[in-house]
Amino acid sequence: MIHRRCSSKPFGRSALTLRPFPNEILLFWRHRMIVCHCAHISDRDISAAIDWMRAADADTLVTPGKIYRALGKSADCGGCMPLFLSTMQANVNLTVPAILQGLNPSRQKGEAR
Repeated sequence: MIHRRCSSKPFGRSALTLRPFPNEILLFWRHRMIVCHCAHISDRDISAAIDWMRAADADTLVTPGKIYRALGKSADCGGCMPLFLSTMQANVNLTVPAILQGLNPSRQKGEAR
């Protein structure tokens, strides 16, 4: 169980005691990773936005900009983009729509750039 420190006396020297956090707070923050500190976006927010966009339109192309707009936020410094993109790629619903697959014929033949 996770505990927080609290003082029995608000001022002066006192012994610190430990009180447990409420379970609601622990359940809310369990396994939650902040991806973008500027906009306060977590990995769960990114996954929820991708799932919501896929449910609304299966043929949409999901981009980081669309995720920011879906969350009502905007990118600030861009320092989170590598982690943001890897979090996006970890979502099973992040696929290229069937309409857009196979548009580059040179890639299909195995030619490298």
